Amino acid sequence: SASFDIPTLLYARAMEPHKYVLRSIETITPLSALSGVPINASFGANDGGGAALASLINDKIHKGLLCGKTVLICFKHEKIPDLANRLALGVGDSANGGSDYSDKGSALRSSAGSNSYPFPGHWKGSDFDGIWAVKW
Repeated sequence: SASFDIPTLLYARAMEPHKYVLRSIETITPLSALSGVPINASFGANDGGGAALASLINDKIHKGLLCGKTVLICFKHEKIPDLANRLALGVGDSANGGSDYSDKGSALRSSAGSNSYPFPGHWKGSDFDGIWAVKW
């Protein structure tokens, strides 16, 4: 089994309006309570929040603010591959003029054991305990 450092930053997707879905927040609340690291849940899954979150984190990466740090993101499973692409490689969406990152899959490693996926791949809706670890 893999082990990870205590995160410096915790991100969860924001509650979806009119659905009251708090799954991402509920998933990492025990870790937040034990570590004392607050959860930032200001990025929605369906309003471009994934791209905005990736942009914020990439900015921190490029400024050297996350060197040697661990950041945990708990997000809607359908949005994880695009978010991982943006974070692992610091590029934009290739459909919107960003770089094509399909050949750079080695930037992402899955630690989900038998649930490993190729990169960029997809996140299976039945996987509730998988983790993709991105290292810069």
